[in-house]
Parts: sequence; C-alpha cells; structure tokens
Amino acid sequence: MQRDYPNAYAHFASHKKDLLNRRTRIIAQQMRSGSPFYVMEMKKEIGNGWKVAFRGIAPRLEASVVPPNVTLPLLGNRAPIIEHTVNFISVESEEKAHFLCALLNSTPLRTLLYDIAIPKGGRPMKRFDTWAIASLPAPEFDEREETCGRLASLSRQAHVSTEPNQILKFETDIDESVSHLFGLQPSQLDLLRRHYDVLSFVGK
Repeated sequence: MQRDYPNAYAHFASHKKDLLNRRTRIIAQQMRSGSPFYVMEMKKEIGNGWKVAFRGIAPRLEASVVPPNVTLPLLGNRAPIIEHTVNFISVESEEKAHFLCALLNSTPLRTLLYDIAIPKGGRPMKRFDTWAIASLPAPEFDEREETCGRLASLSRQAHVSTEPNQILKFETDIDESVSHLFGLQPSQLDLLRRHYDVLSFVGK
C-alpha cells in the first residue's frame, strides 16, 4: 500500500497507534498472522453472493436487495461492500433475495419486527438486529407457490421504479400477497397498519 497508494497509507499511518490498539478477535488474529496494522475486519460473506440489507438503527425496517456485483462508470464491475451500520442476510439466489425483501418490507412482518426490536434512542428509532429477523415467522420460499413468485416479482419492480405512486402500489400489492400467505383478512391487515402507526408514532 505504501508504494501503490501513498496517500491512503499516510492516512492510516497517522492513526497507527489507534489501529494497533484494536482489540477485536478477528483483527488480533490477522495481525498475529502477519497482516499490516491497517488491516480491516472483513467477513467472507460481506463481498459474496446475494444479500438482503437493512439499516441497523432506523425508525422502521427498510430492506433492499444487494447483488453480488455492480457495474460503475469509472470502476467497472465491483462487488458491493456493506459497511458496519448496515446489517444483511446472505441469500442463495436473486429470486429468494427479492422474496425475503418483500416479506421484510410488508406491513405484517414490519409491525411484528417493530414490536420485537430493541428501542434505540427513543421512539420511533429501533435497533434491527439479525437475531430479531431470525425470530420472525417468515415462510420459506417455494417456487411452486405462485404467491412466492409474485412477491419476488413485486420486489424486483419496486427496486427499479422511481415513481412514488407506483412504488406505493407495489407496497400495497406486497401487503396483500403477504397477507394471503399468512391467511390474514383485509380487516386484519388494516388493523396491523393502524397498530404499527401507534407503535412508531407515525403522524404524531
């Protein structure tokens, strides 16, 4: 790095003492193995495969699908790196990623998750950890189930849309499809929406 990226090296070198004093297990192991003082903790999953990502601290869960690679005008084809304030779930395929993303962005699961998540700094802020996501009663993706494919399709369309009214329509359709998976009636879905508004102080 000192030869190829001198400015970056100089920046890290100015913080060398703090970097050497890091105490995380993975960093310590890497340094004992001969890694330089500026080594960063990196899990293999961060740069590989499809992911469903969401902010760790937010007023509500908003999940997005992150592909294995993106093409940038200046950098070309690159693997996205998810930074430390964002949590993610690794998923086997694009279809399953969009299915899970639709579930997490639906009113039924979003409301339940808001109840489970740990408060952070007062309402409406919550800490959305992966353990809370894992505790949700989310159905598994079944390619034979038409609703699963529909949810994946709706999520995919919502990701590329830039029209607010169209996105709102996708969100409504996702709510209805998820309600179908859980056997919820329209009146029960409306009740969950009102419940979420009360929990999160929406409009207050």
